[in-house]
Amino acid sequence: MMSGNSDVIVPQPLNIPTGPRSYRLVADYTYEWVKAGVRRRITVPEGFDYDGASVPRFAWSICGLHPDGLIRAAACIHDWLYEHKGELPYDSYQRLRWPDVWENVPKVWTRRNADRMFGRIMRESGIRKIRRRVAYLAVRGFGWTMGKWTPADGGS
Repeated sequence: MMSGNSDVIVPQPLNIPTGPRSYRLVADYTYEWVKAGVRRRITVPEGFDYDGASVPRFAWSICGLHPDGLIRAAACIHDWLYEHKGELPYDSYQRLRWPDVWENVPKVWTRRNADRMFGRIMRESGIRKIRRRVAYLAVRGFGWTMGKWTPADGGS
C-alpha cells in the first residue's frame, strides 16, 4: 500500500501476540511512501518480533492508544529501525528507480528519522493529532530507554 496522502489509511501488519507486550509478524510487512518525488519502501520480514512500539507504558494511558490497535504499522516499522539501529539489512529499504524496478538504498537512519517515520505512519493510519503527538514525544524522550538504540550508539 503506497502512502503519502493523509486520506490514505495504512494497512496494519498481520501479527500474533507472543506475550503480554510482544508480537510476531506472520507475513512480510511493507510500508511504501513518496518523499521528494521518489517512491520508497521498507519491508519487515515475516517472523520479526516487536513490542508494539517503544512508547513507555505510562504514555499509553495518556494518549489512549493501544499497542494492538492502529499504531501497529508505525510500531512495526519503528521497532525494525530501532532493532537495527538504523542500519537496515540488504533488501529492507528500497526506492523505485524504473517502473517495477526496486533498488536497494544503503541509507543509515538516525534515531530522529526513525521517530519521525513513526509519527508519519501514525498520521497515515488515521490516529488523531493529539494522540500521535503524545506517542511521538514519548518515543523521542524515552524510546532509547527500551534498550535497542541508546545515545551512545549515536542515535539522536
